[in-house]
Amino acid sequence: MNSSFLSIGTNLGDRENNIRKVISLIQENNIKIISKSSIYETEPIGYKKQNYYYNSVFEVQFKFNCKTLFLKIKNIEHEMGRNFYVPRNYPRIIDIDILTFNDETINNNMFRVPHTKLSKRKFVLMPWNEISSNYEVPELNKNISILLNDVKDLSIIRKLDI
Repeated sequence: MNSSFLSIGTNLGDRENNIRKVISLIQENNIKIISKSSIYETEPIGYKKQNYYYNSVFEVQFKFNCKTLFLKIKNIEHEMGRNFYVPRNYPRIIDIDILTFNDETINNNMFRVPHTKLSKRKFVLMPWNEISSNYEVPELNKNISILLNDVKDLSIIRKLDI
């Protein structure tokens, strides 16, 4: 079995329902959710004139390779109605990022893991810390707790009771 951590974000439509739907679609694609963080409401980064995001991090397991995981995730995003032609950091119905794949480093023309910006994003590190604070990120050689402690991101983030 292979394992990954995924970051999930949404700020269009019924954000809570979008998270529920992505959970269902992930499971329908033979991806087992091992653990998931609480949902956090987070301030948008970059383009500020948009709704706050709902973010969560999932630990998942599956039998296929990272490229297949990437393609399945892009298909889920498409199925949920994500517009891939809007500028970076603009509103989206769903955004799923592969944060890690096993303890490997992969860099190709489709994706890169570990995700290049994970250590700079409090909206990723806070929920991740909740489910796996001691996980050591390949290449960075620091665990999530330390990365969260060191992050310079000052954006507003609050844990939701949903």
